Amino acid sequence: MSAIERLLTEHDNLMKSRKYKFYAIPLDKKPRGYAARWECGIPGPNNPLYNCSYYTLYIDFPNDYPFSPPQATFKHEVYHPNVYSTNQVCLDIIGDRWKPSMNVMNILCGIQQLLEMPNTRSPANIDASKCFRTDPEKYAINVRENIIKYHSRPEWKGL
Repeated sequence: MSAIERLLTEHDNLMKSRKYKFYAIPLDKKPRGYAARWECGIPGPNNPLYNCSYYTLYIDFPNDYPFSPPQATFKHEVYHPNVYSTNQVCLDIIGDRWKPSMNVMNILCGIQQLLEMPNTRSPANIDASKCFRTDPEKYAINVRENIIKYHSRPEWKGL
């Protein structure tokens, strides 16, 4: 099965399962060297800190997907220990723990869980990681400010 065939199947499955209120839209333009790019949306975790937050991200699938992991990048800035300044997500399941049996639903669920439970042992944003560990109140303020600025207006497609 080619990367595109696999992605078509995954897209159909994702759109049939509205359990998590995710969306995914295959985009016409893709980065050079990639098979596909999707725009995806996830609601913030079910946690008061993330109340009414919505996150839009891009997932770029390599030509040899699913044998190599995709990359996930938020559309807007995210204040989080596991998000680089480029907005790229640092998550083990789309890194060294990737397996070809994983799919887009796994990735979106993993990112949603990561928002709530940062991995401070492998930070992409050192300042956010330090703030999370040493000053939880300040961390919460920074997260809420970021949500208000970038993630409080839903960009849901097809819901």
